[in-house]
Amino acid sequence: MIRFDTKVFLGSLITAVLFATSFFVAFNHPSPFPAGPCIMSFNIRCETTADSGTHAWGFRRSLVADMVMAHKCDFIGMQEVFPDQYRFLADELHSLYDSVYLPRDGVKDEGVPIFFLKANWTATENGTFWLSDTPDRMSNFPGHGYRIATWVRLQRNGTNDSVIVLNSHFDPDSEEARTKSSRLILQELEKIKNGTNAKVVMTGDLNATPKTEEVSILSTGMLRDTARKSRKLRGRATYHDWKGIIHGDKIDYVFLSEGFERVAFKIERRARLLPGGVTAYPSDHFPVIAVLKEL
Repeated sequence: MIRFDTKVFLGSLITAVLFATSFFVAFNHPSPFPAGPCIMSFNIRCETTADSGTHAWGFRRSLVADMVMAHKCDFIGMQEVFPDQYRFLADELHSLYDSVYLPRDGVKDEGVPIFFLKANWTATENGTFWLSDTPDRMSNFPGHGYRIATWVRLQRNGTNDSVIVLNSHFDPDSEEARTKSSRLILQELEKIKNGTNAKVVMTGDLNATPKTEEVSILSTGMLRDTARKSRKLRGRATYHDWKGIIHGDKIDYVFLSEGFERVAFKIERRARLLPGGVTAYPSDHFPVIAVLKEL
């Protein structure tokens, strides 16, 4: 006769329920997010054979999609997104989101897609330029790899209101390349605006901290860093190297032009708590989120 151990069964059941419902368990005690439309920048970490276990894309890809769906931000700029990753996310998020995307080599390399809520917005124009001296063709600053910025002009459904959203991922190794990239982006945004008063959103992993020249160029031009006045942040690290660290420097950004009223800036540090106390993060970066009064 098979003996039924009630304690073992209940323990297994509780573990299963925790696994199923524990995504976004408050880890490192993040502050609650206020209500309002939001914009997210999220370096999702590229798919690589160097990652295994809970770091592998095959495991965490649903965590990335769940993170996006948990917040339902109007705009999401992602970085380090390879074509297979983009196809998965575009499919998983299709019920709510449309998107624009181009790999930086035009075929199989990293891209910086922009996802937008299709119930609220329709793309009327989009493009990609290379962070280089010849941005209209595939090229790079001498001595550095290809880097791009992807942008989209979005019109609010049922209105004439439009917003330009730009997303990028700067060179991790060269301050010179990053500084040139910031200047170039401001120049290109002026061209994209084409004399209109369209509002601008920029998201990105800039691989630079707030007091560097490359960030200052952006935040003293037409854009403002949405984290600039957020004194209540408990730690500012946005890259955590799978360790969940909170103390360090911010390298991920949401910038806004004039015309937006920011309510809050948050670093989303919640994760999935697995059986055995293992914490599984969607990425080695935390997503950052700007909450607005209105868009």
